Amino acid sequence: MTILEQIRQPVQADFEQFENLLHKQVAADNQLLSVVLQHTFKNPGKQLRPTLLLLSARVFGMPDRKTWFSAVAYEMLHCASLLHDDVVDVSARRHGHDTVNQHWGNKVAVLTGDYLLANAIRTGIESGVEYTVRSMAEVGCNLADGELFQMRQADAHRFNQDAYYKIIAQKTACMFRACAASGAASVGASSADVALMAAFGELLGMCFQIKDDILDYVGTALLGKPTMTDIREGKVTLPLIKAFASAPEGKQSQMRSLLSQTTYSDADLHAIRAFIDEQDGFSKAGDIMLQYKGKAAATPRVGSKTIAAAAA
Repeated sequence: MTILEQIRQPVQADFEQFENLLHKQVAADNQLLSVVLQHTFKNPGKQLRPTLLLLSARVFGMPDRKTWFSAVAYEMLHCASLLHDDVVDVSARRHGHDTVNQHWGNKVAVLTGDYLLANAIRTGIESGVEYTVRSMAEVGCNLADGELFQMRQADAHRFNQDAYYKIIAQKTACMFRACAASGAASVGASSADVALMAAFGELLGMCFQIKDDILDYVGTALLGKPTMTDIREGKVTLPLIKAFASAPEGKQSQMRSLLSQTTYSDADLHAIRAFIDEQDGFSKAGDIMLQYKGKAAATPRVGSKTIAAAAA
């Protein structure tokens, strides 16, 4: 049994309900749309967000129809954002397969993303959970705002740790926050418990994104995407930020000069990774990730439960 299967075990029956409902909600009569959606959900990734939502509900009650619809709504919102992100980032691969924009072009990818976004809103309304609908709107705003802010930072190759935290809070942690809180809200948890889960979800999301940014450098075939994608797109993430902060001025100048290029050779990418290694950027970023993990695991009424394992 994998770690993810262990984490999901307490809500396995509910996850199967989620999967069945998801397949029903994304069914389409339009042949092209149907084929693209099948491609999109054939390799869905880890589906951490709906898993988090279901686990959160289980902490405070028994997941039901409201919970399942909320989980499906958020999974569709997440997938819609990925389709749009792949267009913006000109990404060719995701989860080890061609992206929709790579296979069918940008127009199809954008329109499919729009369809999923509208479908997510409809499904959120069908959940009957006011918090789900309200939080989805907030997440949508944060995703767009965060992406635009990140584009501005990438253009200038800024080594700003506060800006980095703002970006990952808006682009990743906000959805973890909303899913954790929506799960609790779906089973009638108190406003205090919903707020508790929101805080837990945000910590978990920050932890998740920092780990993902570290893995983008060290790379593995298991990620289903090319190594060092972020730096190729001009995105300066925490390992490089921490390395730059501790490097002598001469090394900083060299790195700024290297990053000012519009494209990078294999030798350039090797030099960037070596720079981070030399300055302990990976271990320093890892230490911060562990701090977020520790705070999440220490959340009252939650940290001692199975849901805390999701921070592993």
